[in-house]
Amino acid sequence: MTLERFTRKLKAYAAYFRQKKHEEKFGITLFRVLTVTSSAERQRNLLSSAEAAEDLRRLKRMFLFTTEEKLSLARPETIFEKIWTVPASVEPHALFGEAPSENPNHDESITMQRPRLLTAKELEAFLRIDVKTIYSYVQRGIIPHMRMESNVRFSKHQVLQWFRETQLPAPTGEVPKSPELPRGFLYFC
Repeated sequence: MTLERFTRKLKAYAAYFRQKKHEEKFGITLFRVLTVTSSAERQRNLLSSAEAAEDLRRLKRMFLFTTEEKLSLARPETIFEKIWTVPASVEPHALFGEAPSENPNHDESITMQRPRLLTAKELEAFLRIDVKTIYSYVQRGIIPHMRMESNVRFSKHQVLQWFRETQLPAPTGEVPKSPELPRGFLYFC
């Protein structure tokens, strides 16, 4: 892919963000674009291209770059480590947290905190639903979850949103033993 074409793609992501299409379509407030390159030289070229585009400068925290060498498939948790570079910065950054910005107007800045992920046992205590039932929901694709190799984790935020969408009582109230759940629920794994 040429640098010009890549820059056009980044500009399209920036326009998508500015028009809040991600909120309409996915119901999320923030997102990041991760680019994994085959070499450090390719990473430098793509970063330079992103830095040169004036309309991308204000959203530079949205775009993160790394190399295949730094992102270990044997250790998937490296995605959360300081392996990412943002345009106009030489310091490595973690996926979550704030990257430095020259932007005085923080309205369009991207600041993300690491989400609180729960184990099935923690979710059992939170929802007061047996852990076997939780794993059954995971297997059937009913409850939102994420897989990290063989481990299953749950975003507390997504689970609460799932409760609202399925119109189940909140976990702080009485939770029915056999809730009616929608079929074909969209989930992340």
